[in-house]
Amino acid sequence: MCVILSKKLPSQNGKKFNIFKIRDRGYDVTYRVKTITFKNNITVLYLIDEFNEWTEGINSNGIMVVSSALENHFDEFQEKPSKQYKEFMKKINKRNGIILRRALRQITLEDAMQVLIDTLFVGNTLISDGDKCYSLEIALPKEVFEIDNSFDDIEEMGFHEFKMQIMKSIKPDDFIVSVKEIKEDLYVKTNHSIDVRGLGYSTSDVGYKSSMNRRKTTLDKLKDFKGGSLELVMFLNTLGDDNIDKNQEYRPIRIKDKIDLPNKDKVKQNISNYYSTDIIGLVPNGTLIILPLHSKLKNVKIDTIQKKSGVSLLILNNESIIRKAYNKIKEK
Repeated sequence: MCVILSKKLPSQNGKKFNIFKIRDRGYDVTYRVKTITFKNNITVLYLIDEFNEWTEGINSNGIMVVSSALENHFDEFQEKPSKQYKEFMKKINKRNGIILRRALRQITLEDAMQVLIDTLFVGNTLISDGDKCYSLEIALPKEVFEIDNSFDDIEEMGFHEFKMQIMKSIKPDDFIVSVKEIKEDLYVKTNHSIDVRGLGYSTSDVGYKSSMNRRKTTLDKLKDFKGGSLELVMFLNTLGDDNIDKNQEYRPIRIKDKIDLPNKDKVKQNISNYYSTDIIGLVPNGTLIILPLHSKLKNVKIDTIQKKSGVSLLILNNESIIRKAYNKIKEK
């Protein structure tokens, strides 16, 4: 479960769309950083998750993409997935990483967006070049997983194996695809659809209230925000504080230590295994900002990521002077 958002922020050329993500995973993340210049003279800065090759990034034309899941409800079952299912899902995640990297090496926003549409990139996605921003919602309706299958069939087969079998038989026409140009100064998405009905978590799913409340809280807290991209990343890091909501599951930032409970307590309190691993900000001048919470960057050589190539990386770790300065101001 992740929170993604677009926000118009001041720049030298007037207000521009910036996009942000609070990423949640069930494990501490290790990213490898890559910067590649392609034959079309587009340079791309990638963060690639070593575990599943999920990719976040931005290119030298300011094209940037963030995405959150729209099929979490298929993973609410407590069944332990088989090795075969894990390998199957790893292939899907690897494919998604390849698609994102292909989209980011396009010259125009329209071409990058078309890559995501043509490949049926499943998820709640925001894509922007600073001047325009689009919301993409692409997913399978839940009905696809319910046709001609009783609960007994699913239980006998095992849910994950059932899902794997269905995923292998689906057709492109089974997907719902929605594209909307965003006009609002602030636009927030979590794990249910906003532009069309019935995708992602629905009212019968365990995570629906969390998805709804995390979105509402983010909207409420950011509606009067004044500042730039750096300040917004730092501000998002405060959205896991105890005063945000009494229920940890409803806070945009999920604190690892507070959800690290025995399984029986998680089931009793309806708490997932996911926690916030990092906050990512993408600025149309080619800058990727990352504030690591439970993530690290492998073999980062900052001096190889030059602004002259049109992209740059800013890491707001615990040793960051900017982060320390912000915390001091906050304390005052």
